[in-house]
Amino acid sequence: LPGTGKTFTALAVAEDFRNGRCRTYFLDVGHDEFNTTQLKEGIRRRLSRPSLFLLENCHLNPDAIEQVFLDLEPELKTGRAKIICLARRAPGTDLSRSDESEYFQELESQGAVVDFNNSDELLKQIIAFWRPEFEWISAKRLARLGAICGKDLLLLNEALSGIDSPAEIDTYTLAAMYDKVRHHYFEDKTADDLQNIRRLAQFDLRP
Repeated sequence: LPGTGKTFTALAVAEDFRNGRCRTYFLDVGHDEFNTTQLKEGIRRRLSRPSLFLLENCHLNPDAIEQVFLDLEPELKTGRAKIICLARRAPGTDLSRSDESEYFQELESQGAVVDFNNSDELLKQIIAFWRPEFEWISAKRLARLGAICGKDLLLLNEALSGIDSPAEIDTYTLAAMYDKVRHHYFEDKTADDLQNIRRLAQFDLRP
């Protein structure tokens, strides 16, 4: 789901991969200008040194990503190219879903898939890390906070930044968070419409 930490974790892996001696490239394959031919050619041109490629939003083009992997099989076998695909299992209005892709299911059977799920226990650990004074938060308040942010880590961060004490969770509302988010992301008078749409995408919203 959105906000489970897929991108942040992948970037952390890339930063530490082979002690940072591997070049890292990031590409959003859900972008309108995404082109499989350019992706394959771009990967091939960058193999003079070991490189790691992070492909965001692979659930939007699962068939295209599968074809890229198949076409690049010789290059991938050399080990000079490593690829991390970031995908959501949750269905949207799109016809295709990453978890219905036979290729992604094959990767899962090979143990090449990491499933992200923000459980209450993980949420509690993250809250304690970000806000140590909330370490002993009650189960009731944890559940309320999880419901407010939908267990989305980005929204959880927004909520925690507006709460000074655990007791305030009892009266904290979605409206309070949304007003803060709207002000933070949309009160910039210099932003154009395209920037605002991109900002909406952070919260998995569509105008």
